[in-house]
Amino acid sequence: MLAGGHALRHAPAHAHEADPVLQVVGPWEIGGLHPAATGNLFQRFEVLESLLEADDAGRPLPGLAATWRVSGDGLRWQFSLRPRARFHDGTDVDAEAVVASLRRAQTPPGVLAQAPIVRMHAGDEGGTV
Repeated sequence: MLAGGHALRHAPAHAHEADPVLQVVGPWEIGGLHPAATGNLFQRFEVLESLLEADDAGRPLPGLAATWRVSGDGLRWQFSLRPRARFHDGTDVDAEAVVASLRRAQTPPGVLAQAPIVRMHAGDEGGTV
């Protein structure tokens, strides 16, 4: 059971254990896989997680990023990913996967497409974006 009354529907008994399908059931319709279409729904289902969260006053809080640094001019942001973050299949979340997800979210009509981002890349340490 997920928080908020959402439930994961387990595969029927006849399904093979190797079947990689995860079915998520809820009272809302999923209108597409692009974060602009249903990102808030995927966050509620805990299918995706943002780098930062926000408190009630709009101040940033840790999310997938445990820590972050902003250059003095505000143009360069560096995020250090939370240690031991895992995907649903147990594999490690790494900076390359995060950058790939951010690039998908940057395609229109998402709000990230409106941000003046010049470049995104995985850091040399492997756990930074």
